[in-house]
Amino acid sequence: LGFSQKEWLEDPVLWFKQLHPDDRERWHIEFARTCATAKPFRSVYRFLARDGHYQTPFARSLGIRLFARLASVATGQLVTDPTSGFQVMRGEIARLFTSDAFPVDYPDADILILLHRTGYRVREVPVQMRPSPGESMHSGQSTPYYVYKMLLSILVTLLRPRANTGK
Repeated sequence: LGFSQKEWLEDPVLWFKQLHPDDRERWHIEFARTCATAKPFRSVYRFLARDGHYQTPFARSLGIRLFARLASVATGQLVTDPTSGFQVMRGEIARLFTSDAFPVDYPDADILILLHRTGYRVREVPVQMRPSPGESMHSGQSTPYYVYKMLLSILVTLLRPRANTGK
């Protein structure tokens, strides 16, 4: 984040100053619950770097790069972030996603590969993501488990016969 250990130790509220603005209200609610119940405080929230931008955690960044590379190789086109969760689609693709062919637990890079293999055109466009009002679909799942499940889903997707939809 651009702060030295000394800076963190000398400023006991530096962590709060660097707390992402969109996470503050949730932090207050969760901390108040901890104070009221005397249960241990447990939460996940984002910090801003020294220059004020949000820096993706290393493990997530590594996963984004891994799955982006796999999706790029499998589709033959550049994919930079298959994990954002923001997807826009036509009605017929929505019908495909509600069929048995759709992997329901982690729709990330595997979905881009599935669309490509069924003949659809996939295009990545930049978006400004906002925090989800609910819990992440990956919360409670360990990183190794997510990576394992995603790699398995990509493998199964690649092993399926290609569908000729003529798109």
